[in-house]
Amino acid sequence: MVDPVDTLDVAEALMFLAEARHIPVVRDGRLVGVISARDILRVQAQGIEKPHARDVMTEPPVTVGPYESIAAAARRMLDHRISSLPVVDEEDLLLGIVTSTDLVRAAVDELRETLDDDGDSPPVAKLMTPAPLLTVEPDERLDVVELLMKQRPCRHLPVVENRNVIGIVSDRDILESGSPPPRNAREAMTRSPRTVPPTLPAAEAGSIMLSERFGALPVVRDGVLVGIVTEADYMEWLA
Repeated sequence: MVDPVDTLDVAEALMFLAEARHIPVVRDGRLVGVISARDILRVQAQGIEKPHARDVMTEPPVTVGPYESIAAAARRMLDHRISSLPVVDEEDLLLGIVTSTDLVRAAVDELRETLDDDGDSPPVAKLMTPAPLLTVEPDERLDVVELLMKQRPCRHLPVVENRNVIGIVSDRDILESGSPPPRNAREAMTRSPRTVPPTLPAAEAGSIMLSERFGALPVVRDGVLVGIVTEADYMEWLA
């Protein structure tokens, strides 16, 4: 946790040490805001000098109670397009935090115990966002890629060349772009991304996302992109 008057580099250092993507901002034990890794990257890109936590945090934060259902937490994250929910009591005292990673893990646990009408574990095809998908070509200008992601909205865009997935661009790839900044999708993308077939059990795909710290996996059949499965798809399944 950080105090509202702490400088942003304190929050960044805590995220690094804890391998976390979100830091609650707390005053006198009560939650007043949340800072995400994306918030930090955005401020760094803007070149703001010596910002404090209160200058960057999202307020008022969207929260969840300790006895609300996992499905309710998943729906709240999806509705607000956020990836963490601080857990607070009736007096806004911070008790914990639940993240999209926690919910993917919960979904994987439930999927392992779920059988479809054929007695099989649900495949990736049951959860994924199916084609036609928004994709970009490798030479697409990065400002156009960013605009497409905001309009969709989405956080991951497959990069396709001759119908083959050769990369994937995330909003974090764009925010983390160094100097000089990449000019196109090819320069910003993660190359040769991990892909999965639509027949793979969804629980196994979720385990890959958790272990490799991926936010999305392109779904490919016979070399052709047929969908994408994301953290949001697992949360939608829970919700």
